[in-house]
Amino acid sequence: MFASSNGSKNSDKKKSGESRPSVAGDPTSIGYGTVIRGELESQSDMRVDGEIHGDLTCHGKLIIGPKGVVDGRVICDNAIIQGNFSGSISVHESLEVQQSAQMKGEIYTKQLHVHAGAIFNVTCDMSGKQIKSFTRPADEKGEVVSMVN
Repeated sequence: MFASSNGSKNSDKKKSGESRPSVAGDPTSIGYGTVIRGELESQSDMRVDGEIHGDLTCHGKLIIGPKGVVDGRVICDNAIIQGNFSGSISVHESLEVQQSAQMKGEIYTKQLHVHAGAIFNVTCDMSGKQIKSFTRPADEKGEVVSMVN
């Protein structure tokens, strides 16, 4: 998942005196035992082995590891689910649900691959509709209540 920032193309450019900044940045990792509640945004790939409860926007690939838990709304470019997900997820390209995964909620994606053995209780829209951002209006408890196209 996480590509080295010192790949052959970058090494070749550095030898010639040029440098190329990383667009995606360093990958983000939420370790086992870590619990995050609220809104989270990452400009790079992300791996979740802990817990996230709330809104997550990942401008890269999201991996929910076998012990990872995400409960909320997610927008990402690509995703691999190995752990537990409940809520709404909008994947701009490809969603892979592996054998150890448990998913429930709503899915918006262009491509879907579900491995045998996964627990998969969702509604799925593969029409090309993409959720681009979360709305910010709040109910009386201060919770975000909807997603927008």
